[in-house]
Amino acid sequence: MREMMKKLCEPFPYEDIEWRVQQSGISKKNEPWAMVLAYVTNRAIMSRLDEVFGAFGWRNEYKEAPQGGVLCGISVRNPVLEEWVTKWDGADNTDIEAIKGGLSNAMKRAAVQWGIGRYLYKLDTAFINVHDDMYAGEFRVKIKDRNYSWNPPSLPKWALPAGSEAPKPKKKVTKAKVPSKKVEATNGKYDNADLILAIEKLGKELTPPNWKHFKKSRFRQFNVENFLGLNNNELIRMGKELKQWIADSKAYADIERHDLEVG
Repeated sequence: MREMMKKLCEPFPYEDIEWRVQQSGISKKNEPWAMVLAYVTNRAIMSRLDEVFGAFGWRNEYKEAPQGGVLCGISVRNPVLEEWVTKWDGADNTDIEAIKGGLSNAMKRAAVQWGIGRYLYKLDTAFINVHDDMYAGEFRVKIKDRNYSWNPPSLPKWALPAGSEAPKPKKKVTKAKVPSKKVEATNGKYDNADLILAIEKLGKELTPPNWKHFKKSRFRQFNVENFLGLNNNELIRMGKELKQWIADSKAYADIERHDLEVG
């Protein structure tokens, strides 16, 4: 039993850790800040239970909490007494995907009752660098109606399995000038950041016009964040379509202007 508990409490690889913004705000110096907490992913928790007790040696169940939210109970079979032992914990429903988020968080907390991921509570408070540049960080956070980006912090050696290391922080993507020919490229050799920057540059030309046919365009609500999940080929196609819409819109405006002058 002692060896089983020791195995349950072992640290997880960095890739099995997820980070969540717990608090955020704007400082007196008008600078954004955020504090994040570390959690073990549910998949890693299930894998750990499988390793220690076997696929048929544990189970989980849920029920509604007394004041809303959800409770999760994780039961394991005691190999000595041949009895099921259950430990419970709960969580509130989340703002996004309320029920699914509540179930997930409740299981994470129930797992801590068994020692899984409990070591993460010993971490120092993690304040992260929040970037104005949306391309500087891996994740997004909204503070005071404005979007920022951030990268997860590293973990100390004692919070990682022996011999493993946390990945190095990703380098910031700078907003260098991007030639328009990168959008027209078809070989896909340019990275997404450059292509998105090129599309963003084109998008700035969309703000002044208010032509009737433009209101029917797929770009009428241009937002560069909508392109972050597209691959290179999709971005290239989007850039070409955007350039064509700009050209058509300008031509349409010239026609309208000419009609007004004649009239």
